[in-house]
Amino acid sequence: TPSNSSAASDVYKRQYNVRVALYVLATGVTDPEKICADLKLRSKMTAESALAFWAGAGLLERYEENAAPGEEPSAPAPMTWAEIAAASRTDPMISSLIDCAQAGFARPLTHSEMEKLVNLYIIDGFAPETVMLCVAYVASRGKRTMAAVLHELKVWRAEGVETGEQADTHLQLLALRAQREQYVSGLLGIAESELTLGGRKAIARWYEVYGYDDAMVQEAAVQAGPKRDLWYWNSILKTWNAKGLRTVHDAVSYTHLRAHETEA
Repeated sequence: TPSNSSAASDVYKRQYNVRVALYVLATGVTDPEKICADLKLRSKMTAESALAFWAGAGLLERYEENAAPGEEPSAPAPMTWAEIAAASRTDPMISSLIDCAQAGFARPLTHSEMEKLVNLYIIDGFAPETVMLCVAYVASRGKRTMAAVLHELKVWRAEGVETGEQADTHLQLLALRAQREQYVSGLLGIAESELTLGGRKAIARWYEVYGYDDAMVQEAAVQAGPKRDLWYWNSILKTWNAKGLRTVHDAVSYTHLRAHETEA
């Protein structure tokens, strides 16, 4: 309804007004383009609107007068617990983040953990939904620490995950990777935990880059005979991909052809 849309818009504006204000307080930077880039706002207009709002409160004049000419802006300072408590009164997302993390970790957060959590949103620019999904994910894997959340979010960002929607899609991919790793470790006759990081990356490449399915991986295992070695299987699948083999039938035909050529 129009009233609900208006209310959502007001919450959105208040949320970004607070983020911009905290950024300006920490850095003294008032350039809309830099604010938009650093805080990963939806558009430059969002930054300009927030700056216009705070100009009326005298915030911008104070920092523009005190800024040293030509001085390079410093990185935004992390928020303290006191600043978080104050900001949470105007930005409901802060309380939601803390509640979500405490539920995921099944314990109260320390002030230090709250500072790290909220700074992911305010300073580092992660979408609240992304942070919440990441907290739930690491907690489901038994890693109930902010260090685990920080590490996972760094990995997600490197893979282009920023929004809540992208995080949801990424989690589906992680679940699929886990199933594939379980399948391959079963073929290898080892525990999943014995797979190395390099091995996990190789398995992901078989499915996501080469486009192979379980049947192709199983065929590689069959053709390897008693040699249960992930990297040997990797060499087989890598060769098949380079030769343009897409199906089990292709792989079997290729193997028979090579056998005939060798006999000849």
